[in-house]
Amino acid sequence: MTKYVWGVVALCLAALHGVAGAAAPTRIGWLTNVGSTFDVRYDPAQQFAYFSTSTSCLVVVDVQNPAAPWVRGWSPVGCAGGKIDLSADVVIVAGNAGGAKVFDVSNPAMPVVIGQKAGTIRNVALGAARAYVIEPVAGNPG
Repeated sequence: MTKYVWGVVALCLAALHGVAGAAAPTRIGWLTNVGSTFDVRYDPAQQFAYFSTSTSCLVVVDVQNPAAPWVRGWSPVGCAGGKIDLSADVVIVAGNAGGAKVFDVSNPAMPVVIGQKAGTIRNVALGAARAYVIEPVAGNPG
């Protein structure tokens, strides 16, 4: 079974690599014009990759054909892009100083914001019924 791993290459290209052996990945497909990418999560059931980017808080990429990935949808809502996590049809993006945004991606062509958290959010994780965030609080050490 061939495995695929997403990476980011020069000039803000999101590149898809086929991993024949861990020591020798080869690029087999790529996308342009998605902006600077900050994080990605892959949903093997849907064969979608979810990116947080500088131009659109969330970009949904169809990777069923790894040689020809294409943008299935994106969020018209901007954010600073950052860490991302997903669970079923929900994706959360940490937007650093822009807070966090929670998206319903049941229609991958049109992600919809269903919740948000103001503040500086550095990282996110989704559980069964909760989202967990890292938010710096003034006065805390470190």
